[in-house]
Amino acid sequence: MRRNNHQRATFAEAAAATAIVAGSVCLFLRPVWDAPWKLAIGSANGEAPRHFWGLWATATHLDTWGPFVAHLEVDFPSGYTRHLMDPINLLFFIPGYLAGGGGPQGAALGYNLVHAAWVALAGVGGWLLSRRLLQNHSQRALAALTAALICATAPYLSASPYLGRTELLPGAAWPLHLWLLERALTRGRGRDIVAAGLSLAAIALGGWYLAGWLILLEPPVALALAWRIHRDNSTKTTDRSSCKAIIPGYLWFRLAMVALLAMLPVLPALQALLEWPPPIMSEEQRLNTHMGINTPPQLLLPMLSHQGLPGVEVPAYPGAIAFALALWGAFMRPRKAAAWFLAALVLMLISLGPYLIFTNDARALTENPPRLPAWYIEKLFPPIRFIWGWCRIGILLATPLSVAAAWGMASLAKRYSKVRIQLWLIIASLLLLDGTEDRAPAGVMGRAFDPSPPTELLEALDMAPPGAILQIPLDDFYMVWQLALDRPIAESLEIEDAREQSYLLQKVLLVLAEARLSPNVPSSPDDVRRAWKAMNEMLSDPHLRSCLESDSDALARAGYAAVVLHRDRLANLHQVLTPLLESSLGAPLYNSRDLALWVPRKNPQAHTPLCPLEKVQVYIP
Repeated sequence: MRRNNHQRATFAEAAAATAIVAGSVCLFLRPVWDAPWKLAIGSANGEAPRHFWGLWATATHLDTWGPFVAHLEVDFPSGYTRHLMDPINLLFFIPGYLAGGGGPQGAALGYNLVHAAWVALAGVGGWLLSRRLLQNHSQRALAALTAALICATAPYLSASPYLGRTELLPGAAWPLHLWLLERALTRGRGRDIVAAGLSLAAIALGGWYLAGWLILLEPPVALALAWRIHRDNSTKTTDRSSCKAIIPGYLWFRLAMVALLAMLPVLPALQALLEWPPPIMSEEQRLNTHMGINTPPQLLLPMLSHQGLPGVEVPAYPGAIAFALALWGAFMRPRKAAAWFLAALVLMLISLGPYLIFTNDARALTENPPRLPAWYIEKLFPPIRFIWGWCRIGILLATPLSVAAAWGMASLAKRYSKVRIQLWLIIASLLLLDGTEDRAPAGVMGRAFDPSPPTELLEALDMAPPGAILQIPLDDFYMVWQLALDRPIAESLEIEDAREQSYLLQKVLLVLAEARLSPNVPSSPDDVRRAWKAMNEMLSDPHLRSCLESDSDALARAGYAAVVLHRDRLANLHQVLTPLLESSLGAPLYNSRDLALWVPRKNPQAHTPLCPLEKVQVYIP
């Protein structure tokens, strides 16, 4: 009878955890409920399109480039080949891509499946880890369900669609890895060790951010778990005072095997990373960018965390209710929860970045801002200098916080046992509200986007001959379309070859620079006036005008089949650029309110004057 009751209780716990995880996934995917095979979760002007096309391009070129390199026919004529930052996400993207029939629809379904999978694994891992660590506590069930809810609805995870950084999503599965690691150290079975090692590798394959943080955080956490297991085993056979302080050799061996199994799958990704390394920020750039900067009040006050940072980050806000529960757990059960709560505090401190700042405007820094632990970590471990968004460590914050909060919930449920169910429902509702409330950084454009090219663009390109397209302006969103259009695309904001060979593109860049075109900051009226002035100066100078008039032949000879002006993406700036393009390319072949298309023509009699070419950098604040 007792065994049947235990089985029924275990089944009820699992059913409740499944309901929490499934509900969390549905809440997370609410922006794409209408059409998960058509809309991709993420902001159109965040990093979502960039990671979207990276996964899509890699999935469609697996036979040529493998799973660690993304190749795209952009930056015409050179092309774009870089390491794929988050190859582990292909495990979920490819099945969704195939199930959706490929193309933009399949890619959207695969991209949404990536997000759903990591949210589910976060909730399952939080439940399993806390359930195991609380062992035979009488209130383990409610405590573990609380941890599952904290991990699956963590504020930083809930804000990830705004940011679009799929390389951080695997970090949400850290509690699942720690559960597998605890099992491997306790049981020592081969399959448990393999599972622990591969789960660690899976998180590290999310990208260099997670890999760098795991190098710092995994060893002390793993050693703490090994010490706890050794202490518990020792106290079963002898009194606590005679427990040896040294971790025995068999646990060291299991830790080493887990580490070795984690390293092997990461080596090919490391090779691709070394071949195509990320840019390293200079100290001056770090002090003049919003990237990765939190302010201390933002970490604990949810009303400030609404602001985020302009278009690029959100603070590593832990959630007020989860933090309060974790604090209570650390106070009531210091031997069990204090270390986990302290680990959460350390992550919050690291998330502030290298310098102590009390303003969102990084450019308001003094010459010598106070240094924080992240600064010293960079000095002691130079390879971690590639991390310039320290607040992104917030993706790992839910793991230690959930364990400490689980002990807090267990203590409350035991103290108020008569109303523990009602108490848990109230706390769960508050956690849900705090975790899933929208906290959009300034300037983001929604939580979902359609990756399919507009019908109007397809109609316009039907009128152009085969060949490369120059899109103005071009951002990551248009790079998504390249895979659907199957045409090379020239990037007007970055392509070096076009700057050298095309006077028209130089002047387009100049106008965009004068207008301070930025994906995150709209052009002001003064910026537009400066752009008008720059354009009028070009058209009023006879020599410069002859340079523009001869440039259609230069573009055609360079291989450009079409020049597309996306007026809907340029607000008032399209009125500035249209005369400039018409002076070189003539009347557009396709012309509508949102889009204009020109076809450059070769002219054997064209006289190319000596035009003053120069490289123009577009202003990005």
